[in-house]
Amino acid sequence: MERELVLIGLTISYLVIASVSDIRTKTVDDHISVALAIIGLIGFRPENLWGIIPAIIMFAVAYSTNGRPGGADIKVFAALTLSCGLWKSMFILFAAQLTNLIAFGIYSLICRAKKKEPDNTDTSEQLCEPCRSTATEKEEDCKRQESPKAARLSMAFVPFITLGYLLSIFCTNFI
Repeated sequence: MERELVLIGLTISYLVIASVSDIRTKTVDDHISVALAIIGLIGFRPENLWGIIPAIIMFAVAYSTNGRPGGADIKVFAALTLSCGLWKSMFILFAAQLTNLIAFGIYSLICRAKKKEPDNTDTSEQLCEPCRSTATEKEEDCKRQESPKAARLSMAFVPFITLGYLLSIFCTNFI
């Protein structure tokens, strides 16, 4: 029991670090995902391998939606699933999605109260400034860029994964 509590405490610590990093920079260092995977392997049970299924689903969603959720979200979640198993991983993903939806709903209500529509226009088709000046010469070298409004709209997802993990701990202890 004491070993399990230490592993849970370490997992929460690394998830908080990953959350702060995701909020600030929209990236999470690989060593954090590796540390989460190692923690998962310390308390590993063979049936926990089934927990990778929700991570594969998350990867498929990211692949089909041009990288939303991002790579850091998938790495952190996949590493976390090593210690959780299938049902707990499904719960974490569901809770993360639900809390993300609630947060976006609150954001939309705040914008509506301020009489401002949330800007969720797709800006992925905008070209970067160098390509606008030389329209056909460098189009193949042009990288897509998000407008500042679209970047402001996107939310970091690792904090919601962290919240889902915390909810899974409390719900499994009380049910």
